[in-house]
Amino acid sequence: MFFLDANNAILDVPGGFTTGFSFYYTSSVATTVTVYDGLGATGNVLGVINLAAQAFDDCTGDPTGAFCNWTPVGVAFAGTAFSIDFAGTANRTGFDNITFGSATPGGVVPEPGTWAMLIAGFGLVGMAARRRRVAAAA
Repeated sequence: MFFLDANNAILDVPGGFTTGFSFYYTSSVATTVTVYDGLGATGNVLGVINLAAQAFDDCTGDPTGAFCNWTPVGVAFAGTAFSIDFAGTANRTGFDNITFGSATPGGVVPEPGTWAMLIAGFGLVGMAARRRRVAAAA
């Protein structure tokens, strides 16, 4: 995500998310990302990530040096977040691989359906093992 015409972008998540928030960023200016417990970047601040300007640091192999570094960052928080304010300067900061529910960038958070299938699968494995033991004892 790059925002070109404004100095910030607000991302609302009407269903909310908990535990943490993470992403990769590249920026030619220092900026911040703030997580709120209200829609529209309102309410209480749940977490703040201060981002350093690092877009052009040690850009060996990049002929232009334009936004060559992507740094992973994240923040853990308590409560339910509903919005994020990505501050910065237009056309100077980029965000990628945004992850809700994990303070670890790129962290995979299984959906409830996946958890249900895993639990059901473990239950079936347990039942098969029990049958095998009962059959061996008989």
